[in-house]
Parts: sequence; C-alpha cells; structure tokens
Amino acid sequence: MENEFIKTLASQTILISTLLGGFSIAIIANLLISDLNTRLLKIIMILATLVAGFFLVNVFAMSLADWSKSKKLGKFTTAIGFLTLILILIVI
Repeated sequence: MENEFIKTLASQTILISTLLGGFSIAIIANLLISDLNTRLLKIIMILATLVAGFFLVNVFAMSLADWSKSKKLGKFTTAIGFLTLILILIVI
C-alpha cells in the first residue's frame, strides 16, 4: 500500500509541477514583451525564471522514476529528458 501511495503522490507532483512550470513560463513571456523596466519587474522576472527552472528539474527528476515501472518507459522518459536538456542548452 505504501509503494502505491508513493507512485500516486509522484504522479500528482509531476502534474502540478508541469502546470505551475507552464504558468511560470507564460509569466516570463508576458514580462519579456512588457514595456516596463522597473526594479520590481526585474525581481519578478528573476524569480519566475528560477521557479520555472525548478519545476522543470522536478519534472525531469520524476520522469527518471519511471524506471521502476518498466525499462521501456524508463528509457523513453530519460531520452525525452536528455533531448529537452539539449534543446534548452542550445537555446541558451
């Protein structure tokens, strides 16, 4: 029972992290096109970027947990995670 609870909790955490990461990225996009250039805007931009990064790291770490379900699923999620990392590094 405890193992099943942990798997359910992990899947819910992935869902919440994905949604909140998406909202953070949407906020960043809106702030980038804003004409304002205040100190508060810069602080919000820095914090939103950090939060989006933390949520993405959380999603990537939880995808690695799929190895416990099956090897195929673990390989697939790890490959997608590395592809995402490579694409992020290319954009930077």
